[in-house]
Amino acid sequence: MNAETALTVEVKIKTTISGLLRQAEGLEVVDQESADVAGAIVKGLKAELKSWEGYWEEPKAKAKAAHAILCDREGEVSKRVKPVISRLSEMASTWFYAEREKFRKAKEDRERAEWEAKRKVEEAEKKVEAASGFEGAAAAIAEIPHENLGPAPVAATVEDAQFRDHWLWEVDEFDLIPRRFLAPDKAAIDDEIAAKKDKTEESVKNLIPGIRIFNKPIMASKRRTM
Repeated sequence: MNAETALTVEVKIKTTISGLLRQAEGLEVVDQESADVAGAIVKGLKAELKSWEGYWEEPKAKAKAAHAILCDREGEVSKRVKPVISRLSEMASTWFYAEREKFRKAKEDRERAEWEAKRKVEEAEKKVEAASGFEGAAAAIAEIPHENLGPAPVAATVEDAQFRDHWLWEVDEFDLIPRRFLAPDKAAIDDEIAAKKDKTEESVKNLIPGIRIFNKPIMASKRRTM
């Protein structure tokens, strides 16, 4: 199909679709006549949509082939680089998390040790104040502790890298999870209903406890009677 013919086809399909969409504007299905009109519009739109999608098959196929070539060229480098980035990033994140936990614990231990050292000094100072005579005061002063706690812990860093918060979760105690976080598995429910043969309103009534299953027909291409 040359460019001129393709443009003519495109304009024809779009014009037909526009006309059907105008007919659909404000249409309410309230009786047999309006239901027939809706059915005709749906049938026409489906046919034109199929033509429209078919019209794009050839150019999309060509674009897809070109896209595949570009992706292959891009992938030659990406498939070598991305796994390395992912592996090293994961390793660094795991190490950083472990080091951060060590730092947190070391910081807490340091704070406890500083508090304990301060408490001991305060107790020794009270003894100095309570001591009688020079010798007693000197002895009390000698008991004042001079603890060397060493350097304060330092948080870990990774050269040329930054980390952002990435909160994860896992189930700890299932029975304690609030109901609003226990969403139904839609795919599993749909599969269970689909697997039921010869469905009727009565046969599916208690198929899944707690789930109301009902039949709401949707419009198909062929005419259907109730």
